[in-house]
Amino acid sequence: MDSMNAILNFLLLLLPLCLVNGAESETFCSAINGESFRYTVRSRRNETSHRIVSVDLQKDSAPQRKNHSTNGDVVLDVAHTYLQCSGKERITLSSVASTMELQSSASREGYELFPGLGFYKLHTKAVDWETARSICVREGGHLIVINSDVEADVVKKFFSRKPKFTGTKYNDFVFVGVHDYLKEGQYMAVTGEPLDKTGYSRWKSGQPDGGSKQNYVVADMDGLLFDTSQLNKHAFICEQ
Repeated sequence: MDSMNAILNFLLLLLPLCLVNGAESETFCSAINGESFRYTVRSRRNETSHRIVSVDLQKDSAPQRKNHSTNGDVVLDVAHTYLQCSGKERITLSSVASTMELQSSASREGYELFPGLGFYKLHTKAVDWETARSICVREGGHLIVINSDVEADVVKKFFSRKPKFTGTKYNDFVFVGVHDYLKEGQYMAVTGEPLDKTGYSRWKSGQPDGGSKQNYVVADMDGLLFDTSQLNKHAFICEQ
């Protein structure tokens, strides 16, 4: 509901554009030079569960609406067209909304909703970090990026159920979406943020300790972070 309110507030800012040069109800209007603009308004939940509203402006002589399928988006296409009616110029807005707040049941398969945070899935079959990252992306999400103590509780919750991991000797860790393979010691989240900007960077005492041989990150049953090698295979958590 908060996302739709944000979009409605944006449209209220656009509404005065419809009243340029009067609000006559002419029955015949022609496009001026065939020129039009299209605003695409997207509302999404970011990694810290805040709503972000973004606006794209595209100039197109014959705009066609595209299907946007970004996860968690509420998309509103607004056509902004210059018209000439009875010798007067005016601007009209028309819009089509696509609500994608809930994904299909297929893409949510195996995911559990944690209210106020999002959907999470524990994969118990261990793989290397890059494979884990790819699997999460194919499922429409990403490796979990812990943004708060509350979100760390998601990891603890999964471990509290005593899951059985396969393909690994490490039963107390899960991969998370953090690495420093681009620059040693500079830990980045898969969402593009430095670790110290994500809101959560609770390392186990003495960690990280692997240097250039350990460029990936796992969390233990207490939600604490460890660095680990690409050679190691672990269970992992995806989030949407």
